[in-house]
Amino acid sequence: MYILQKETDNKRIYRSSITGTEVITTLIYTDSDGRKWWAFEDLLQIPHIRRMAANNISQLYGAGFTKNDLSNFVNKSKSILKGIDPDKYEKAYSELLQLETIVESNIDPVKQELGLCSVYILGDDERIDFFSSREASEKMELWALDIDTQAFF
Repeated sequence: MYILQKETDNKRIYRSSITGTEVITTLIYTDSDGRKWWAFEDLLQIPHIRRMAANNISQLYGAGFTKNDLSNFVNKSKSILKGIDPDKYEKAYSELLQLETIVESNIDPVKQELGLCSVYILGDDERIDFFSSREASEKMELWALDIDTQAFF
């Protein structure tokens, strides 16, 4: 667990109660609502949970979606719809939902970048040694609602 040791106007110093390791964050932005956003000074020193989250986000978005993938989807959908299976429409709809998920999560570069920012950028009261998808989504929604904040990140 990291404990805040010292805070100045633009720096926070945390120390691990287990290893004694220090992590420093720097104030990088204050949004229009007065929320302060902090960044890790040294990305090699970020807590392991955040390093893993960044890796997972990079892999998710880095999976890519190729023309071949889209062609396979179209061909599979046509095959399902031409078939005699009484559940063909439900199966085709299921395929369409899978494609929608891929498009929503993999193709949008803005979501990818904001997703990584949600790992590396901390809100005022956010723990440095914890990461959750819920908190990341909340941060991304805040950033998306404020045009200046979105432009900054």
